[in-house]
Amino acid sequence: MKLGIRGKLFLISLGLILGVVVAVELYLEYALGQWLESRIATELRHHAASARILLKESGAPATIKALDPLADRLGQATSARITLIAADGTVLGDSQLDQEEIQHVENHGYRPEVVMAQRLGQGRSKRYSSTLDTHMLYVAVPYRFTKENPGTIRAAMSLANMDDLHHRLTWILMLAGFMAIAGAITSGGFAAHWFTRAFRNLEQNARTLARDVSSQPIDIDSQDEIGGLASFVNHLARELRETVMALALERGRMNTVLEGMVEGVMAIDNKQRITLINRSAILLFGLPRTPIGGRFSHFVPVKPIHDLLATPPEEKPLSIEFDLVYPAPRRVLVVNNTLPDGQGEVLVIRDVTEIRRLEQIRRDFVGNVSHELRTPVAILQANAETLLDGALEDPKFNRKLVSAMDRHARRLSRIITHLLEISRLEADQYPLALEPVHLETVVQRTLETVEQPMADKNIQLKTDLPPDLLIKADPDVLTQVLNNLVENAIKYSPKGSSIIIRAYRKDHFLRMEVEDDGPGIPEAHHTRIFERFYRVDNGRSREMGGTGLGLSLVKHLVERMGGTVGFEPVTPRGSRFWTVHPLAE
Repeated sequence: MKLGIRGKLFLISLGLILGVVVAVELYLEYALGQWLESRIATELRHHAASARILLKESGAPATIKALDPLADRLGQATSARITLIAADGTVLGDSQLDQEEIQHVENHGYRPEVVMAQRLGQGRSKRYSSTLDTHMLYVAVPYRFTKENPGTIRAAMSLANMDDLHHRLTWILMLAGFMAIAGAITSGGFAAHWFTRAFRNLEQNARTLARDVSSQPIDIDSQDEIGGLASFVNHLARELRETVMALALERGRMNTVLEGMVEGVMAIDNKQRITLINRSAILLFGLPRTPIGGRFSHFVPVKPIHDLLATPPEEKPLSIEFDLVYPAPRRVLVVNNTLPDGQGEVLVIRDVTEIRRLEQIRRDFVGNVSHELRTPVAILQANAETLLDGALEDPKFNRKLVSAMDRHARRLSRIITHLLEISRLEADQYPLALEPVHLETVVQRTLETVEQPMADKNIQLKTDLPPDLLIKADPDVLTQVLNNLVENAIKYSPKGSSIIIRAYRKDHFLRMEVEDDGPGIPEAHHTRIFERFYRVDNGRSREMGGTGLGLSLVKHLVERMGGTVGFEPVTPRGSRFWTVHPLAE
């Protein structure tokens, strides 16, 4: 029997309807299943991560009695099954089992998700649970209960709801198919043509949405199966658009945080290509442009970092520290973090030059202050013991010993006084009375103070001062600064030499200099002479009674008054210490 055009159109329409219904059902069932399973797995990972934080903060011992209540609380809070597994596979806690049942649970050490978590840092599997009599999705992450017990945290959730949704979708699509067949039977060729055109429009709109999620949604002009499918596609497009916007916002926040970090951050994939870098890292390594996509070895030829990246994961240290030569000498600390599944590395680079310098200064200061205080205290103690042992009644030695005790007690007092003054200056607790001061008056006070030491060494002191010049300073503090500089010059100047106090105006400031023609200071010591207890010649300084704190105190006092201090050598010999002070209005 030959079929006419109506019959052919009817069969074609019927075949198309059946084919499309079946294809859409299979595709949506698969896509929805994958999407739901992915969402559940992500939620389970979040639950496992939350459990890891709670366990770490609780500090509970690795026992069933301590951990099972925590697992129960986690299960109630997350509506998931939380299982805590020790390194040997023993279950230490389960949110759906009591402590008596846990003791009879089989060993979980060989469960696929547990093995994968211990090996790769994260495990996932889907299977039937005989304990709960349902299909379950399991996600496991490693956790170290103690240093000797690296175990696993597992979160699981039933897939029954997802199966119900699959069945419901199947019935909906089957119903749509039957309705489409009924329509084909009643409308014939018209229905076939209409459905064909409707599907073409739906496909075109879906492709448009796939290319650009910000495009207009599909217009729904019917409430039948095609309208339902269009509505579902619109729903997926809307969720995708929200996800893209959330990712863009999160990426913007991340970029803002990265650009605001002092530390340099670099992400490198497993092919040694730079995938992310912030401004601090670019400046730290002196890169001319943003090297995203370039090879790391080409832009950053630093051997210690390349050796770190080439080290096997099991031998790779958490951090390394080394000296960086280019673009400027500095000390850097590189902290390495391996991305999940071996997808690359994230390097955090910190400039620790100043920190290491301050640590060295602190160590030097502690060592120096201990030595400086120990010497006079030891002499005081030794002399006191000698006096108590009988020398107190000996007129030949008692005055000598007491004189030595007085001399070292005075030195100890000077050290402590200077330290206290420096501490008060650093804590901004040193009272100052800034006022217009005549420099000639301060210099005259200093000359009266050092008159006798200069006469003892036959040293001449010359002055070159501008007349009637007022500077903004504390007169007593400025006198103390000048006294320290002049006394220091007298100590190290040879007999019969000369010292010059010079001052001149420079813009809105006055520069004061104390220059001697002593032995000078080697260049290696120029950057450290203002540090506490730092001496160019320790033996000679102690012999002259110096505490090693004078120049440090001068620096703090001058800066406290709003000035600056420095040093420069004099050719052919000698030293010049200078201070700069603001002029009084």
